[in-house]
Amino acid sequence: MLRARRSRLKCAGLLAAALLLFLPALARAQNARITGRVVDRETQAPIANADVELTNAGGGSGFFRAHTGGDGRFTLDRVAPERWYNLVVGAKGYADFSLQSWQFPSAQRGAEFVIPLDRAGTLRIQVTASDGRTPVAAAKVSIRSESGGRWWEGFRPPPPARWTDATGAVTFADVDAQNWTVSVEGTGLMTQELRNVAVPVTWTLTLS
Repeated sequence: MLRARRSRLKCAGLLAAALLLFLPALARAQNARITGRVVDRETQAPIANADVELTNAGGGSGFFRAHTGGDGRFTLDRVAPERWYNLVVGAKGYADFSLQSWQFPSAQRGAEFVIPLDRAGTLRIQVTASDGRTPVAAAKVSIRSESGGRWWEGFRPPPPARWTDATGAVTFADVDAQNWTVSVEGTGLMTQELRNVAVPVTWTLTLS
């Protein structure tokens, strides 16, 4: 009986040792890797120093960040599958790319992305009084996109409202190169709205 007990203890010890060796491998197998390239949409040239962020859409654990190298490539390691994620990519001079509520399939251990970024523009707005010369300071300026957005982006809030400076000017930098609606409100100024303001690169708009 003593020999049988020793045999059972020996088997239990071997099983425990096997589990210790197996569990790290299982943990690695349950995590996945995301790799990809960030490129200019028009030229397909790689974009260096782009910020790549992957966050848990449910607000729980799971936050990953990387920066692209000179070849535009990035890697995110140890990404847990079967969770919903939001992927946001941004770079100086470009509009942010946003992929909302994307799930990493449990059977997949890797994913490769090619992420195209659109060049961003600058919208500069000049607000003047009815004489067309006197600048209006502290006027509230809001802009909203006239684009319906891409299906994968989900809801994207407009840029925060801004107020004109002492010269009556306000600037929205790094906005999508598309059409915008501009609204202006101010003391002694009739609320005005201008539609179809195209932003290819830089635009100066004067409202009276």
